[in-house]
Amino acid sequence: SYVATVSGTYDLFVSVFGVNAGNSPFTGVVVQPGAVAAAASTASGSGLLGGLVLTPISFNIEPRDAYGNLQTSGGINFNITILPTTALSALTIVQTILGQTVTYTPTISQMYNLKVAYMGVTVPNINANLVVVFNLGLPVAAKTQVTGGDLVPNSLQLVGSAGAAATFFLQERNAEGMSITDASHYLASQIKITANGPADVSSTVLDMTKGRYQVSLKVTAAGPYTVQVLVAGTGVAAGSVSWTVGPGATAASGTELVVPTGGIVSAAGARIQLELTTKDQYGNVRGTGIAAGSGPLIITAPAELTSTLVAEFGKSSKVAVSGTKTGTYQIAITFSGAPIVSSPYSVTITPAGVSAVASVIAPQIPYNASANLTRATGLLPPSLTAPVTTAGLTNWVVVTARDQFGNLHTATDHQFVVRYAGPAASVRATAALTADSTFTATAFLTLAGSYALHVTLGDVPVGGLTSAGAPFTVHTSTIYAAGCTAYGPGLSAGSADVLMVVCVRCVDQFNNKLNATANATSFQLQAAGKAHSFQASAVVRGDTNWDDACTSYVVSKSEDITVPLTFLGSHLPGSPFLVSIAKSDP
Repeated sequence: SYVATVSGTYDLFVSVFGVNAGNSPFTGVVVQPGAVAAAASTASGSGLLGGLVLTPISFNIEPRDAYGNLQTSGGINFNITILPTTALSALTIVQTILGQTVTYTPTISQMYNLKVAYMGVTVPNINANLVVVFNLGLPVAAKTQVTGGDLVPNSLQLVGSAGAAATFFLQERNAEGMSITDASHYLASQIKITANGPADVSSTVLDMTKGRYQVSLKVTAAGPYTVQVLVAGTGVAAGSVSWTVGPGATAASGTELVVPTGGIVSAAGARIQLELTTKDQYGNVRGTGIAAGSGPLIITAPAELTSTLVAEFGKSSKVAVSGTKTGTYQIAITFSGAPIVSSPYSVTITPAGVSAVASVIAPQIPYNASANLTRATGLLPPSLTAPVTTAGLTNWVVVTARDQFGNLHTATDHQFVVRYAGPAASVRATAALTADSTFTATAFLTLAGSYALHVTLGDVPVGGLTSAGAPFTVHTSTIYAAGCTAYGPGLSAGSADVLMVVCVRCVDQFNNKLNATANATSFQLQAAGKAHSFQASAVVRGDTNWDDACTSYVVSKSEDITVPLTFLGSHLPGSPFLVSIAKSDP
């Protein structure tokens, strides 16, 4: 007997003392494999090492007996388990004459565990960990992923600012949507970027290798943009990217003060606020103002002005300017050391409203009409504390209008009223603006006496006057010969050798009572061949407040005489008088 351990076909020789016996040799002796032994069975094929996702992977199981002989009878079934089974799209086992061919298709890139058993006994030579990796394949343009960079996380919203590059990335993906990272399969020139928005957009595409591309966008005009990505002429899966471009940093070259039509004009003491429009270097208006006290922005103004920066949340800033002294000034505004647009700016401070208290009064009174003191010549007498004038002269009250800060005011939107409250009716005048920037009121006073001078703006006394006004005296004018009255018997009839009395009572041309005795020497009466002088008289006609001048003459014979009566050479009314002289009584 003999034992064969290797299956196959043998030739059997039987010999006696070296001589074949009988029918020896016996040819075609077949030794079959023994029973399948799990411990000796083997497997082969690349599938034992793993493979690619979504790609069928195969290996063969080879049944062997305890001596390692391959069982070729077929119909031998091994129990095959690949874990996790949920990650397999297919698992097929095909019987062959040499064993079994196992094919599996993994769906996830991960580590798989292969277990093979026969008749409940594990086949130790086959159990293994299978490494399955992605099946990258070729990229599909429509599956290209938009990701990363300046995109808002988990969105297709891109946020940037004018003049600054905004980036995002493109990642190649295959038909199953899996990223391809082995190599880049497109040229950068095959990736086209188009953007719709307020302005043209510049773009660059940079191949970062391994299927990844960087897209950089830049534009100078702020606003909303829609970005389309075409890869090899096909739109990517994301569709479009929404790009919001905000203004850049504030720049002096784009920042300016909004100047009203007519310039920057403010009344003294008032505060004018001017909008400061802040822009970036490309002219995009910023949505928020500069914070008050912001270091980069500096306002330089003369001492007469107060300038501050007023920040308003969510709006452009404002520059506030005020001053109390009239004039035109310059303010300079710089941002980060550079002047903003149109700086420096001219600021004009105009007078505030007229102040009655701050305005100044100067009564101007010509005290000698013959000196031709008129407003036109400017030859005005000095202002007087208690002014005195003469009836019939033109009197001026000059008001220098000032606001509460002492600034000269020449606007005509106000009215100074001058009123002389006198012995009878009041005289009222309205001041008008004159060439020397003062307001002048003229009054022609004819009634002699004591007045109260009132100057008001509205109902408020001007220049420190009280409601009682200021004293103002009007003296009588000179004697008006035509207004004088002569009386007495010496002007009509008398007797020879009897004293004839003539008196004169006078007024000025405005009918103001005059002190005739003060002018007695200016009267002259011709009678009885000689001139007669006048002097103060005690003759009273029965009324008061008259001061008459009188004279007398004597005619020695009975006759009719002519008596002329003159004042400074001018005849008084009725002169010359015809006087009848009768004989005297014996």
